[in-house]
Amino acid sequence: KEGLFDKDEAFQDGRQVLNFDERLASAVSEFQEKYASEILAPYGLKRGTGYVGPSTRKKLNTLYGCKTNSVLPVVHITANNSEGPIVTVTPGSSVVIGWNSTIENTKGCTISSDPYNENVNGIVHSSGILSLIPTFNATYTVACTYYDPAIEVSNSVTVNLYSTQPSIISITPNPVTVSTSVGAVLTISGLNFNTQANNDIILKNTSTGVITHFYDISDDDGKTLFFIVPAGTVAGPYQVNVDNNINVATTPAYPITIISSSTQPSITVLSPNGGEMWIQGKTYNITWQSTGVSAVSIGIENAVGEDHSLNPSGQIPASSGSFLYTVPLTMPVGAYKISIQSCLLANIIDRSDNYFSIVAPTTQPSITVDKPNGTEIYQAGSSAVNYAWSANYTVPNGIIKIFVLDSAGNTFYTYGLSYNVNLPPGTYTPGSAGGFLMDGKTFTSGKYRIEVCDMNSPGSVCGFSAYFTVSDGTNVPKITVLSPNGGEQWDRNKQQNITWTFSGNVYSQVDILLAAYTDLGIVQDWQLISAGVSTNQGYYYWTPSSLSFTNASLANPYIGYKIKIREANDNESAVMDTSDNYFSIVSSTQPSITVLSPNGGETLKQGQTYNITWSSVGSSGSSMVNILLINPGGTPTTVASSISTTTGSYTWTVPSNISPASNYKIFVYDPNYATTIFDLSDNYFSIVAPTTSQNISDQSLASISEATARIAKIIGEMLKK
Repeated sequence: KEGLFDKDEAFQDGRQVLNFDERLASAVSEFQEKYASEILAPYGLKRGTGYVGPSTRKKLNTLYGCKTNSVLPVVHITANNSEGPIVTVTPGSSVVIGWNSTIENTKGCTISSDPYNENVNGIVHSSGILSLIPTFNATYTVACTYYDPAIEVSNSVTVNLYSTQPSIISITPNPVTVSTSVGAVLTISGLNFNTQANNDIILKNTSTGVITHFYDISDDDGKTLFFIVPAGTVAGPYQVNVDNNINVATTPAYPITIISSSTQPSITVLSPNGGEMWIQGKTYNITWQSTGVSAVSIGIENAVGEDHSLNPSGQIPASSGSFLYTVPLTMPVGAYKISIQSCLLANIIDRSDNYFSIVAPTTQPSITVDKPNGTEIYQAGSSAVNYAWSANYTVPNGIIKIFVLDSAGNTFYTYGLSYNVNLPPGTYTPGSAGGFLMDGKTFTSGKYRIEVCDMNSPGSVCGFSAYFTVSDGTNVPKITVLSPNGGEQWDRNKQQNITWTFSGNVYSQVDILLAAYTDLGIVQDWQLISAGVSTNQGYYYWTPSSLSFTNASLANPYIGYKIKIREANDNESAVMDTSDNYFSIVSSTQPSITVLSPNGGETLKQGQTYNITWSSVGSSGSSMVNILLINPGGTPTTVASSISTTTGSYTWTVPSNISPASNYKIFVYDPNYATTIFDLSDNYFSIVAPTTSQNISDQSLASISEATARIAKIIGEMLKK
C-alpha cells in the first residue's frame, strides 16, 4: 500500500515466484522503520512487544485498509435439547442443560442459576452438558468472554416444574370469622401449587368487586397453603384464586364467606390444669377449648422451663379439643404444665394454670378430703372453713396448704399449716375447732370446695372435697322432680320425658337415676340413667326398655319406681330430689300367662311323669318363667325355675314326697313381674299314691261268676223280646 514492495512481482497466478532477496529485505526494513515512527513512537515505545492489542489492531487495519471479521460469537443453551426460552418438566424428572460457543477463541465460560444452586454455578468449558433433577423453578445462564472480538456473550433457558393447572379442592373453615384486630387462618387444600414461596392469593369480594392480591405465599408439598385473612376484612361473599406463577396458571375460583367478629382467637387448656397426678406408662386425655384457631401444637414444660413437643409429627386440628398422650416410662418424675399453641398465630397460647405431677408406676400416694362431703349449706358472710382429710402414705414434715376453690376452680383463699413431724397414714382433723377462719375474707353465695396439698412430696400430692353450698338464704340451691312424680304409667317401649326445675346456685350439670321399690324398701341400688345432663335443660328423654332390675323374691314384688335427680359434681350432694311417689312401667301389649294343664279335675300319681303346659301373650322383656306347686294349706313348692317362656311346656315327674291331696294348683309366673304376669290352675287337681296289685280270693271269684251269670240271663231275656 505504501509502495515498498510490488506483490505482483512476488506472486503470479496465486503462487510465489520470487525468493526473499535484498530488495524484499529492504522493503521489510523500511516497513519496520515506518512502524516504529508511526505506531510505537506515539506510545513512547522503542520496539514492539509482540502483542497486537485491539487499538493497535484497529490502527493497523486502518493503515493497511484491512477489514475486521463481521461474524460475532453466539452461545447456544438448551434444556432437554430445547432452546425454550421456557421448558416445563414434571417434578422429579431429570433435565439435561447443554451449551456450546460458535467460535473457539474464548477466554472463559461460566454457568449460573437463578435462584442460586451451588451444584450448578461455576467455570465450564465453551461447550458441555450438565444433568440435574431440579427441585424448584430456575433460569440457567451460560456466559462466555472472547479475545477477538473482546466481548461477553450469554444465553439463558428457564426450567419450570409443573405442567398441570393448579386447582383448589377445599378451603377450611368456610365460613371463616375474622376479628377487627386479628385475622383468621384459611387452610387451602389443592393440587399443583408452587413449592416455592411464590404462590399468589387473589381474594375478590363478589359483592363489591374489590380484588386484593397477596403475594409469595409458601407451600412445601404443592398441596396445602396457609393464608391469614387480614384483620378487619369486610364481611361478605368472596371467591379465592391461587396463581402458582407457572405458565400463568391460576385455579378456578372457589367461593367462601367471611364473617366479621370482635371475638379474639383464643386457646384455653382444660386438662390437666393443675393438681392432677399422671403415672408413667399410662394414657391420659389432654383437653382444651379454642376459638378462631385451626391447628395447634402441644408441649409439656417442667418447673425449670424446659419443654418439648408431644406431637412432633404434625399439627392437631384445634376443633378436636382433645389429644391422647401416653406418659413415657422414661419421663422424669416431677411437676409439669401443658402448653397448647396455635400453629400459625404464635402469640395465641395457653398453659395449665398450675403444675400437675408425673409419678412412677407404683402405689401412688393420695390425699382424700373427707369433709366437706357435699351435704353442707353454709351462711353467706361467714369466714369459717371446716375440713378433715386423710392420706394413704406417710406425709413428710413441712407445709400442708389448704385451698378454698370456687366453682370455676379459682383460688378463693389459701391457708398454710406447718408440721415438724411426719404424719403417718390416717385421718386428720385440725384441732378442736375442726377448721380455720379466713383472714379478711367472707363467703358469698355459690359453690366451693376444699383442696388439701402436701407441698413436700415430689410433684405435690393433693386431694379435693365435694362441693359445699354457701347461701344468703334467698338463693338456696334446690332441685324439684316434676315428672314422673307418682301415679304415672309409662310404656316401657316408648320414649318418656323426665322433667325438673331448679332454683338457686345449683351446679351446671345433674345426674338422673332410677330405683325399683318393694314394700320392704329398695331392693336394687339406684341405677344411673344419664350423667352430666345440663341443669338448665330441665328435661331428658328416656325409653325404659333398658331396665335391668331383677326381682328379689316372690314374696316381695316391685310396687313401683322413683326418679332421683342430683347435682353431678358429687355423688353425695345434698342438692337433689326424688319422685314424691311411685310410678309404674308397663308394656303397651299387656303380657299374660295362661295355665293350660293341669287346670282342674286331673289326678296325678306320685312317681308318674306329666306335662305342665301354658300359653303366653306379649313380652315383658323377660324370656323366662318359674313354676310353683301351690297347696293352700302349706308352703309353695318350686317345680322349676328359669324355663323358656316360649316352650309352653315342662315335663314333670311328681315327687314321691308330695303328700296326696285333692287341693293342688300350678302357678306359672314371670320372675320380673310376679305380681302382674302369672296364672294359676282354674281349679284343684289331685295327687294320689300309686295303685298296688292284690291276689283275688276264691270267694271273690265266686261272686264274679254269680254276677256274670245274672248279666247273661238279663241279656237273654232282652233278646227274646
